Amino acid sequence: MKRKTLRHAGRVAGRSSVLLTALATTTVALAGPAAAAPGRLVVDNHAYQRSGPGCVTVHVFPHRLHIANDTALRARIYLLPGCNGGMTTSVAAGRDAAPFGASILLG
Repeated sequence: MKRKTLRHAGRVAGRSSVLLTALATTTVALAGPAAAAPGRLVVDNHAYQRSGPGCVTVHVFPHRLHIANDTALRARIYLLPGCNGGMTTSVAAGRDAAPFGASILLG
């Protein structure tokens, strides 16, 4: 009888650790997107509110942009609208720059 009780206790302890591991993994996975801080991407004195990665077309034709990247993400500047035509430069999070382009990819 004592042997059964110990075996049962071991199974319960094993299940508990599996459950705790699963909960911790789920919590970390759910915290990932929420942890991405929203911010502002200011281009030519126009603020774009961003909550995550994505492409922002700011002009139809490429020209000199004045960018303040107040997001938590790197901004990659592309020559053409829709983040096409090749990347001209990138602007780190929290930095300002004056690159040439027409669209910006955050992420």
